[in-house]
Amino acid sequence: MRQQYNKYFILILLFICLPLQAIAQDFTFTLGLHGGILHGLTQEYVYKSEKQISRLEWEENSVPYINTIINLKYKKSFLNGIIQTAVPVTSGEMRNHDYLLPTSNYITNYSEHEAFLERHNSYSLYIGYEFILSNWWLTPVIGFTYLCRKWTASNGFMRYSDGAKPLTGNEPINNFTGPIISYDQKNSYFHTGFTTGYCFFNKLLLSLNFNYYPYIWTESIDHHILRQTEFLDIIQGGMGGSIGINIGYKLSDIGNYEIFAGCIFEKHFFTKGTTAQRTTGVEDKQAFTPTNSHKAAYDSELWNFFVGIKYILPF
Repeated sequence: MRQQYNKYFILILLFICLPLQAIAQDFTFTLGLHGGILHGLTQEYVYKSEKQISRLEWEENSVPYINTIINLKYKKSFLNGIIQTAVPVTSGEMRNHDYLLPTSNYITNYSEHEAFLERHNSYSLYIGYEFILSNWWLTPVIGFTYLCRKWTASNGFMRYSDGAKPLTGNEPINNFTGPIISYDQKNSYFHTGFTTGYCFFNKLLLSLNFNYYPYIWTESIDHHILRQTEFLDIIQGGMGGSIGINIGYKLSDIGNYEIFAGCIFEKHFFTKGTTAQRTTGVEDKQAFTPTNSHKAAYDSELWNFFVGIKYILPF
C-alpha cells in the first residue's frame, strides 16, 4: 500500500514540477552596472507679479556617477528597477542674478560661488513589452521616477549697485567665506516612451530611446544662510523628456555578457509655481508663510555619458 502511495505522490510532483519548469525557462534575469559623467545646468527663478527679479544658476559639470539596473523578463514582458547615485563633488559654480529695478530688466546684483553637489540620486521603476521583427526590436515602456538633488554654494564674491541703477561691473567686490546658499530639490514624475534598435551580425546592438514626462511634481527648499531665510517652492504640472543613443556588443565568447556605451540628453521645461518662506536660526522652528505676491520657477537640462556591462542569466 505504501509503495502505491509513493507512486501517486511522484506522479503528483511530476504534474506540478513539469509545468513550473516550462514556465521558469521563459524567465531571464539581467544585472547591469555602468558608470558615467553628468553635465548640465539647473536654473531657479523668482517672480514678483509677472516681473522676474532673480535667477540662480546651479552647475553640474563633470560629475561622476554609478548606476545599477535589474531586469526581470518573462517572455516578452519585463520589469526594470534602476538606482543611480552621483559622487559628491564640487560641480562648478552657482551664479545669482538680481533684477530689482521696477521698470527694467537690467542686472542690479550679481554673485558667484563654488557649487558643491551633495546629492544627486534617482530611483526608477518601469514595465515594458518587447516586439521583435527579424533583427529589429521595439520596446514601449511606462514607469515612475523619483529624483533628489542638493547643492551648497560657498565662498565667492558679490557685486551690487546702489539699488537705483543697473550694475556696471565697476562696483566694489564683497568677498565671502563659508556656506552662502543651499538648494534642495525633489522631483517625481511618471514617464512613457520607447526604445527601438537593430542588431548587426548577432553581436553589435544600436538603439535609440525616447521618453516623455507629462507631469512633474517639484518641491525645493532654497536656504539663504546669510539672510537666515528658507524658501519653499512647490511647482506642479511641469513637463520634460529625454532622448538617448546606446551601442552594445555581446561577448558571447565568455558567456552572456554585453558591454555598452551611450549618452542621454534630458530636459525639464520652464514651469512656475508657488513659494513660501520662514526665518531660520530661531529656537522654535517656524511654519512656512505663503508669499502670494511672488512666484517660483525652474528649468533644467542634463547630459549623461556612460559605459558599462550587463550579465544575462537565463533560468
